[in-house]
Amino acid sequence: MTATQQFVTDCQGARGEFKTEVGKLRLKELCSLEQNLIRAIDNYPRLRRQRNLGDSMTEVAAVSYDLIAHTTLCLLSRFPKWIDYGLREHRPLIAALASMNSWNAKELPGVKPKDEFGPVMKADLAKRFFFGDVAALEALDTGYTRSS
Repeated sequence: MTATQQFVTDCQGARGEFKTEVGKLRLKELCSLEQNLIRAIDNYPRLRRQRNLGDSMTEVAAVSYDLIAHTTLCLLSRFPKWIDYGLREHRPLIAALASMNSWNAKELPGVKPKDEFGPVMKADLAKRFFFGDVAALEALDTGYTRSS
């Protein structure tokens, strides 16, 4: 939360407006830094285990599905009115999240089973998370899952 708050603060103008192009550039710089760091590690899964960072690899989830949207659905699942609103107003986004294997999105009423809408393509993920940069997506995905 603190890092997100600092990012937003760094990208704000004098009147508090968010400077979109500054934000995009900063995200691209951070992505490049992350790629360089992950390239320097031969076997990230082993390093992660040896550092006792837990079983859940949120790093991979962050490049393979929308963890923020999934978490939001998990939090909203206790509020039927909000789930109804989400399904009514944002069904395509929820279906896309289900196609990324969000168990919560797949369990919502009226959301089709995974095999009916197919997997999300890398180009779609890259567009969603990396401004269309498929190479950045693949570099991080490979780096976080590569075992040597």
